[in-house]
Amino acid sequence: MVSTSANRNNQPPVRNALQIVKHLGKDIDGILHGSLGCQKSPFTIIDALTGKVLR
Repeated sequence: MVSTSANRNNQPPVRNALQIVKHLGKDIDGILHGSLGCQKSPFTIIDALTGKVLR
């Protein structure tokens, strides 16, 4: 998954690796560091197999 944020449902977005580890801890397999660009709000995430909007 690629996203502008990482957070649990109904929680504010966390937008850097340190915050991700603090909030999600062992529930994630890894973090790929990269630029978030200019986006201020998260992108829509769509299931590639079903087309269902996940967020």
